[in-house]
Parts: sequence; structure tokens; C-alpha cells
Amino acid sequence: MRSIGARIATSRAYYQGWLPLFRRALDIGRTQGWSTLWHKFADHPRTDAPAVATLETRLYSAEHAPASITSGGILIVSHALDNRGAPRMAYDMARALLGEGYRVVVASPSDGAHRQRLTDLGVSVIVDPRLLTEPRRWLGLAANFDRIIANSAACWPLVAELGGSANLYWYFHETEIMQNFARYFPRFLSALPLAKAIWVGSPSAAESLRIWGVEPILLEYGDDDLLLSDGNTEIAQRVARKVTICQFASYEPHKGQDLAVAAMLQASLPGRLEAELHLFGPATDLQFHRLVEKLAGNEPSIMLHAEVPYSEYLQRIRAADIVLVPSRSECFSYVALDALALGKPLICSAGAGISAYLRDRENALVTRSNSSAEITQAMTALLSTPSLRTRVGRAGRQVYEQMFTFAVFRDRLRDALTLPVTGNIQTRAVRGNRTLDSQVLQELRST
Repeated sequence: MRSIGARIATSRAYYQGWLPLFRRALDIGRTQGWSTLWHKFADHPRTDAPAVATLETRLYSAEHAPASITSGGILIVSHALDNRGAPRMAYDMARALLGEGYRVVVASPSDGAHRQRLTDLGVSVIVDPRLLTEPRRWLGLAANFDRIIANSAACWPLVAELGGSANLYWYFHETEIMQNFARYFPRFLSALPLAKAIWVGSPSAAESLRIWGVEPILLEYGDDDLLLSDGNTEIAQRVARKVTICQFASYEPHKGQDLAVAAMLQASLPGRLEAELHLFGPATDLQFHRLVEKLAGNEPSIMLHAEVPYSEYLQRIRAADIVLVPSRSECFSYVALDALALGKPLICSAGAGISAYLRDRENALVTRSNSSAEITQAMTALLSTPSLRTRVGRAGRQVYEQMFTFAVFRDRLRDALTLPVTGNIQTRAVRGNRTLDSQVLQELRST
């Protein structure tokens, strides 16, 4: 068996080497056409998405969407409908806007788990594989909506095509990856001024846009009060008496599962005997998933699980004793937000945007360097001091109640949609938010 140090070194080498694969995919799109790149991915369909022939009648292509669902109202365009954070935000925006009396339609180039959640709300869903590869086809259809929300940087082709003629808002949920969009897609930068307003989910996302002179609106996420909803205790009763540490994320280098595993391997033997590390999520990056599996080896305290349905996710996070978010780069983190709402002790990296609102050892344990050694120290502190788990969890719950309830998010979204914006995109004060000036950013960094 390889040493822990060797496995950690392999992990670091992979993370540093994944970017060329991304660049290769972009080169295929630029040189061979985006339809070619789409078909390369389409040859390996996700197993959790039903075939087009089985979709409900609420799903339409752009050419066949009836006028009854495309006249007035708000169109939300999401690059996916799976269980990741951006599709969940599309769902949250849809239900917030429905509550405000708007008629909402959601469009995406691919199907996924959030399609059913949206249709359960009564939202019409348009699934069009060519939505982002041939956005010109949407010119006529988009003109029928009062407002359009492009929900991620990946929607740039639609913004570039429609932004100048539509009442369009652009919501960014990315941080470092925006550099790659700017480098490989020249029209990405030219699309930025075409949006009526640009929103971001966190200060870190805002800083990623500032290098191009964009001053966005800070529109933080919000969450249901999970303590008020009925919790199924079946899983909690099945979990062993050990302390359970859970991470919920797709297997991708920036999500940091390798750091979580390395941290557990570096914990003392008594710590590993006392606790279990559970990693849940889809193997979005198969090579990285295999790396994490090799890193974990046969360690009995580390368990890798597949992605679970949202209902089971809620059960699992309720049953967790500690929630871990070791992301290298993430706009916000819905999982961290759910942990705060549930009063769970949270270990959160500084790479997750929500960390800007947390204070280390007060309402979370924040790993500033996010090294595996630092995560090990945070785990050990919570494992050895149950009172610290209780205190941090309660303080985290207060952060949720003050800043991140769904009602607060609904108010912020309402205000962001009604802000008068003229000339260059500027930072605006939104209800419950602080504008992102240099003084505020300094305050956030110093906490």
C-alpha cells in the first residue's frame, strides 16, 4: 500500500493537471464546432436523466413551445437541471417569483432532477439541446418574455445573442472558472455589458468579475428553514454511534474530496476509530473520482457513496454530526447553507464564498489555507470537544436566521429585478445586502 504522503502527492498532481483537459474540450469546440463538442458529451448520457421520448408534456423544444407559456412573465435559462447549485438556484428563483405573482418558464439544454421539482411547482420547462449552441433560434421566442434571467456564466452564448434586445439579467455562480471563459470565448467579455444587470452570489464571485471593470449586484442565496420541515429520522437511527462527518458534492477537483480524504487519513488512530467520513455525490469527473477512491484505499473510516436523491440528501445531512465543505473554489455553497439552517457544526474552506460571512471558531471552523493538515486540525477540534460542536452549530444557525432565510432571498430578488440601471453596470444596494465597496471587502477579509 502506498504511503499517505504518496497518495496526497498524487492528488495534488492531478488537481494541477486537470486544466489541460478543460482546455482541450474548449479547443474542440472552437476548431470543430460546438455541435461536435456537444455530441462528444452526448455519446455518454447521464444515467439520471430520462430519455427525451419519456419526458412529460410540459417539456418543449423552442420551435414547439405553445404561445400560452411564452407570453409575458419571466424566463429563467439554466445551463443544466441536475442537482448542482446553479440549477437549485433556478428552482429557488422560480418559486420565489411564483410567490410574487409572476408567471415563470425555465429553459435548459439538458434534463435533470430539478425538472420534476419545477413541474411540481407548476412551472413550464423547455428542454432544448440547442439552447446554448444555437441561441439565435431563441430570438423570436425570448421577445415574448418581460424579463430573462441567465443563470450562470455558461449561458454567455444566449446573453451575447439576446442581451442587446432583451430585458436580461445575468446571475453568476462561478469564481475562478470565469478566467477560462474569458480566455477561450472572446464573446464572453463582449456579452458582459449587454446584460441590464449582473448579479453574483458572493463577494468572491464579485472579485472575479472586477478585473473586467464590472461592478455587480450582490444577491446572496437563501434557504428554507429545514428545522421547521418534517425530518425523517430513519437514517439517523441507522447511523452507527460514531461521529459522522459528511461532504455532499459532485466529484470534481475544485470540490476538494481529495483534501477531505487526506485529512481523515492524517487524523490520529483514535480519531479515525471515533468518526466516519462519508462522501456523497455523482462522479462528474470519473478520473478524479478514481483518484479519490485510490487515496481512500481500504481505510474503514472513509466511505464513498453515489449521488442520492434530494429527499435522501436532506435525511443524510440531518443525520450528520459535522458537515464538511473543503472546496478549493465555489461561489457560495448550498450545502454549507443547509448546515447553518440545521444548526450543524460546519468546517468550511475560505474557497467557498459563504465563508465571507463566517468567523472561525465562532459560527464555523474556517480553513484559511484549506490544506489537508488544517482540515485535520478542524476535525480533531470538533471530535475532541462536543461542546464546541454545540456552540458552533448554534451560532451558525443565528447567521442563517439573520441573513439567509428564503424570505430574505425573495426580498433581495424582488429588489434586484426592479432596480433602475442606466449606463455602465454599477454596484447597487439591495435589501439586506451590503454594497461591495473596498471598505466592506476589507471588513469581510478581517473577520
